[in-house]
Amino acid sequence: MAAGHNLLNRPVGDINFQRYFSCVFEVVQREMCRVFLYLYEHHQPDPNVYVGQRLREIPNGWARIGRIEKEMLMNQRVSPYEMDICLLYTLLQRTCGLQPDTQNDSVWNTPTSPDGIERQLYLLKERRNHLVHNANAYLNLTKQELIEKVNVLERLCCNIVTKAAIHTGRSPDTDTARITSQLHDILNSSQLSELHPQQWLIMAREEQRLIAALPQYQEFFAPVRFLVPSNPESLPVGEVDLLNTLFSCRYPDGSAIQVIIVKGQAGVGKTNWCK
Repeated sequence: MAAGHNLLNRPVGDINFQRYFSCVFEVVQREMCRVFLYLYEHHQPDPNVYVGQRLREIPNGWARIGRIEKEMLMNQRVSPYEMDICLLYTLLQRTCGLQPDTQNDSVWNTPTSPDGIERQLYLLKERRNHLVHNANAYLNLTKQELIEKVNVLERLCCNIVTKAAIHTGRSPDTDTARITSQLHDILNSSQLSELHPQQWLIMAREEQRLIAALPQYQEFFAPVRFLVPSNPESLPVGEVDLLNTLFSCRYPDGSAIQVIIVKGQAGVGKTNWCK
């Protein structure tokens, strides 16, 4: 499966995509972490207790938390500064004494107060999710479109930090000034940092969508991804032809697939095929 063709090779004009990405996964993540730390310290009887331990003590504390996140919280004891927005959102729900959900789906989509911190946190999480799952919608953003989207992030981030600061007896002025400054610095940046790990996931999703749209998808995708034989020399000619077809596939613009991921159990011959 190719990875990154459509995003890594974008023209310089698409730097706006990476600017918006940086706003979400650097600034928004950092401010959601700040809100979590403010409220966790304020709400917990002993804020020095690691949040993973606290979840063990809460009825259904681990509900709807994935295996990877459980490993991070139970064994690795990852710092909140390294947690993704979605995990921070869940921890805010479970451990920080915020308003309970008004529906049974554990999503703050209908809070009693539309302007409450719960609603603002939910909207930020949804913007993160939309970016991850619909990356194509953020390619070729104009500068004005980028500014409008970043203005929304700025308003939401300032709102959640202000509410959390006031609730915990802090002054929000320094926090909100920092948010504005950091977002504006990214907006005006001409050189961005290296790709964030989450950005590789976004590129992989986009690439998988492109591959699935190819006419040859049904022919080559299953054999390569799910069926890698242990003895390539004994492979029937027809299946060899399918692999040859894979290498000859082209995108609509005529460019070739640049990276192929071969999956299979240990010892079935993946390395030999790559050679």
